[in-house]
Amino acid sequence: MEKIILVSGLEYPEAMETAIWYAQKGNKVYGCYTDRTHDSIITRNVYAVGINLLDKLQLKKFITQIEQESFKIDILVLCAKRKAEDDGAIGTGHIYQELLNVLDYNINGTWAMVEAALPLLRKSELKRIAFLTSTCASINWTDSTGDFAYHMSLSALHMMEKLYFNQLRPEGFSFRCFCTDNMECGWLPGEYIEQDLYYDERESAKNIHCDENRLVMRDHHYREIPW
Repeated sequence: MEKIILVSGLEYPEAMETAIWYAQKGNKVYGCYTDRTHDSIITRNVYAVGINLLDKLQLKKFITQIEQESFKIDILVLCAKRKAEDDGAIGTGHIYQELLNVLDYNINGTWAMVEAALPLLRKSELKRIAFLTSTCASINWTDSTGDFAYHMSLSALHMMEKLYFNQLRPEGFSFRCFCTDNMECGWLPGEYIEQDLYYDERESAKNIHCDENRLVMRDHHYREIPW
């Protein structure tokens, strides 16, 4: 059955690859380039627009178009990876306003996208929200000393995801959090997002430790990443 997919952040390879993966499976895929440098195009069956997530009118127009054409959104895939140009290790100097702009766009832009898409997600039976993230957001897997603004925004985005999980899980929403680092082998993001994650369906309502009933971050080898 055809699903309606919305992928945010198509300028990042993992987001574009996920959008194309869904399109190749026969789903209807919408996407947005959040760097705002792209015009509306259709590429490999993905309808894509360039949009500023902090522009409420642009975002509303885009979501309204999806509603008019497709009525609902089954899966929302979010990829927020904006980084500052000058954001190196301590002592190398920083443009602090640029760092704040990165935090603003990654966090508040993602929040705006989720809030705009929620009414259409609620019209779906699936109701799934997926975050494409990185192991550098882990408390003990990170190996990078740069891109502080980006790393801090990931921490905030994961907390945002947890708040949405607590709010929306009782409504039947499901969540996926997938680390896209080093995907030369193993699962692709779409393959993980599509999984039903109950360990035992017969006891799914009771099993509070299954992945559907807690927020879990995993990588392409299905390893659980601490965060």
